[in-house]
Amino acid sequence: MRDSIVVGAHLTPEEVEEGQINDAYQPLYHLSNKTDCPQIVSLCETKIIPMAHAAKSDINRNKFLYLANRDIAACEMNSHQYAQAEQRYQTMFDYIPVWPGKDDSDYPINYRDIGLARLGQEKWKTAVESLQKSISIFNEQISKAESGMTEHADYLRGSLAAALNFLGIAFYRDGQTVNALQALEQAYQEAVNIKESRQLLSRIIQNARDIALASGDVVDAARWEARSLRQ
Repeated sequence: MRDSIVVGAHLTPEEVEEGQINDAYQPLYHLSNKTDCPQIVSLCETKIIPMAHAAKSDINRNKFLYLANRDIAACEMNSHQYAQAEQRYQTMFDYIPVWPGKDDSDYPINYRDIGLARLGQEKWKTAVESLQKSISIFNEQISKAESGMTEHADYLRGSLAAALNFLGIAFYRDGQTVNALQALEQAYQEAVNIKESRQLLSRIIQNARDIALASGDVVDAARWEARSLRQ
């Protein structure tokens, strides 16, 4: 009791406020399955979001509005509510500049998620646009990260490869087969040297092989099949 009082005395009002909202948010760290979505949405809408809106600290307000909306958007994607998810992802751009910041990987990931939401709505051209924006930002962040933390650069490359994989799908759905295969080739090259990327590589290879076969390019399909066997 005495220790908690002493520690609390050194906290700023902003830190106290953050701790209070974070305490309410804690259960969400343990809810990650699709079946948890009703509980996730309820907690976010009835508790986290109202507390965040009432926060005096600009950082606390934006941080928890971002986190809560991200969690709800993920549930909307899981339940195929793609239009609602897209709108929520768009709203999150209001919070990102304050927290976590445009230098954070969540910034291009948000564009990638919008691309996925648009794929779900069969909005192929605008999905391409959002995914290309995501890829552009990832490339900028990778250039900055390569001079420093290798693990962070690898994480960004893995996220870039995932975005390129989705771009390949969007291009193909939009009737741009050549661009689709080029994007998937780039995705493969980014992912092949990253540790723990076997599952992502498998998805990239399968998508490229299927698109090559659908387009009648048996030679290219065989090349991707050979890559699959090497994995």
